[in-house]
Amino acid sequence: MKKITASLLFVAIAFHLHSQVQNELNVLFLGNSYTAANDLPSLVAQCAASTGRTVNYQSNTPGGHTFFGHTNNATSQTLIAQGNWDFVVLQEQSQFPSFPISQVEEDCFPYAAILNDSILSHNECAETVFYMTWGRESGDSQNCANWPPVCTYEGMDDLLNERYRMMAEDNDAILSPVGALWRSIRTNFPDIDLYVSDGSHPSLAGSYAAAVSFFTVIYRVDPTEITFNAGLDETTANSIKNEAKTIVYNQLLEEWHVGEYDNPLEPCFLVTNTNDYSVETEQTFAFVSNDQIIISPEVKFASLELLDISGKKVISSNSNSGYSLNVSQLAQGAYLLKAIDDQGIAKVCKLYISK
Repeated sequence: MKKITASLLFVAIAFHLHSQVQNELNVLFLGNSYTAANDLPSLVAQCAASTGRTVNYQSNTPGGHTFFGHTNNATSQTLIAQGNWDFVVLQEQSQFPSFPISQVEEDCFPYAAILNDSILSHNECAETVFYMTWGRESGDSQNCANWPPVCTYEGMDDLLNERYRMMAEDNDAILSPVGALWRSIRTNFPDIDLYVSDGSHPSLAGSYAAAVSFFTVIYRVDPTEITFNAGLDETTANSIKNEAKTIVYNQLLEEWHVGEYDNPLEPCFLVTNTNDYSVETEQTFAFVSNDQIIISPEVKFASLELLDISGKKVISSNSNSGYSLNVSQLAQGAYLLKAIDDQGIAKVCKLYISK
C-alpha cells in the first residue's frame, strides 16, 4: 500500500509544475569503459525513443578514468560547465569504491562531492545520478590477496552497492542501481550472460540492463513500456525489463532516492501558465486511505486536477464524481493536487507518494 503525506503549497502567482522529468531530456555521462561499452548512452536514448521520448546526450569516458580524473579532465569540466543538463551521470573506476573504507574516503568520496558541486553550480535544475556498478564475475583477483572482501563476486558487489549508496546520500543525489539489477538477474536468470570474456566489462545484455535502469530512473516510467530490445532475443530482453521493474521501478523512492529531492517551490518547477489562478486559504484538504486520495467534504470544488512533476495531468475529476481519487497505479514521487472552485480559485496541496 502506498503512503501519501500531504503538505500545502501556497503560491499567489501563475503556477505550473516543470522539472527534469519531461519527454525530452539532456543527459551527460561521465565515466570510463563501463559507460563506453556497447555505447551505453545510445542504448539509453534508443530505449527512450521506443516509448516516444528523447534523450539528447554527450559523454566523456576515457578508459579507467576515476572521479579524480574527471575533476581534472578539461573535456569533462567543459561539458559540465556547458549547462542545460537535466541529469549528469557519474561512474567511478570499477574497483575503487570496493576498496577499504579509509582509502575510499580519501580517493573517491571527496571527488564525487567536487563533481556534484560543480554539476549543481553550472546546472541549477540538474540532478546527479550515481551509476552503481557491479562486482566482477569471479571477484577482484588483482586485489584479493591484500583485501579479501573482494575475493568473490558477492563480496565486491556488496561493497560497491554500499559505497554508491553512501555517495548518493552524502550528495543528495539519485542512484541508477545497475549493480543491484545485475545481481537480481544473475540470481533469477543465470543463463543471461552479463559479462564479456574478461569477467569485468558488460556484454550487450549487461549494457542493455544498465540502459533500462537509467531509462527507468530518469523518466520514472515502468521499463516494460520499452519496445527496443537492442538486438537481444525477446525472452532475454523481457526478462531484463521485468527484473528492472521489480528492482528499479518498484523501489525508485525508497531505495534509489528518485523523487526524494523534488520540490515544486524551486525555480526549476515554476513556469508561466496561461491558466492563472490564486490560492484562497491555508487548509489541509486531502489525505490518503487505501490508495485513495480523500478530499475533505468541506472543500467545495468544481474540478480536481492531479499533476505529476512533469506538469502532466494524470487524474482529473469533478464534484459529481465524488470526493476521492484512486492513485493505486501512480509511480512514486511528488504530485500537485488542485481543487478549483467555480470562481476559478484553487486550493493547492502537494502530495508525496511512496510505497
